[in-house]
Amino acid sequence: MTHIRRGFVKALDAKERQAAQVIHLISYLYQIEEQLRHQKAGPVLREATRASHCAPRLRLLEKYLRKIKARHLPQSLMGKAITYALGQWSGLEVYLQNGKVELDNNLCENSIRPLKIGAKNYLFFGSRRGGELACVAYTLIENCKRQGLPLNNYLIAAMKALVEHGPTRAAELTPSAIARAKRLSKAA
Repeated sequence: MTHIRRGFVKALDAKERQAAQVIHLISYLYQIEEQLRHQKAGPVLREATRASHCAPRLRLLEKYLRKIKARHLPQSLMGKAITYALGQWSGLEVYLQNGKVELDNNLCENSIRPLKIGAKNYLFFGSRRGGELACVAYTLIENCKRQGLPLNNYLIAAMKALVEHGPTRAAELTPSAIARAKRLSKAA
């Protein structure tokens, strides 16, 4: 949805007055998502809220976009924004039907941005192999941050497990796997 909205913001900057209506309709969806985050709503509540509040708004948005599409040249900012938005509709349907899916992918993009920047920067880290190893290290560091794991504790535990069991259990030693195991042990 962020990318959809961005197209209409550009159109609004170009004085396309109908873009304001689209942005207003989209902002309602973000308000609902903010309320759900504030409530720490689980997937079931998110699905129910989306079905009752967001689905009608999305239907209205889609209907409005289809209605105004013919009024805009395909290569205009508004025409491009409308075409892009309608092309993303199946993804928006998934968002409505699955409470685990976010309205946009900002959280994901923001969490992997440091990884991608680091990966690009570390490609020339003395040698190709050095760059690859640096990418692995940087990925582990960022994943530990994302999972809320203290890096030193994670590295010590992972190294001990690798020495003891070898690489056959490496999948169990990823930061997400260890964080999941910790959550499960606390719940038990």
